[in-house]
Amino acid sequence: MKKEIIVGVLLAALIAATIVNNRYIKNLTDEVAALAESSLEAARDGDWDTARRLSLEACQMWSRHQSRTQFVLRQNIIEAAETALNAHYGYISARSLAEAEGSGRTVTSMLKGTSDAERVRLGSIF
Repeated sequence: MKKEIIVGVLLAALIAATIVNNRYIKNLTDEVAALAESSLEAARDGDWDTARRLSLEACQMWSRHQSRTQFVLRQNIIEAAETALNAHYGYISARSLAEAEGSGRTVTSMLKGTSDAERVRLGSIF
């Protein structure tokens, strides 16, 4: 009977850890995507300094959390998001609205896809 209790507690702990990690990833990707979207809105308004600051902040936020994301995400997702964020920052810095529009959509789509892929489902637990 003790073994069943231990297994049950271990399973509950694993499920809880999965939920906590997925919530962390969702919050992080939502914050970074919001910064990228805000930078794009500032660029559309012609406020390139604010746009540059916000896009740099998005890049830095993603980098600051890299130790945790490397633990819970696949490496190719991390690198693709970092590449997209850096491209967005580059287009904003170059004051190229057309390219910034495209890179902003790429960042938002990629981060939303990451968040959706890491969602807690029966398949992600078992």
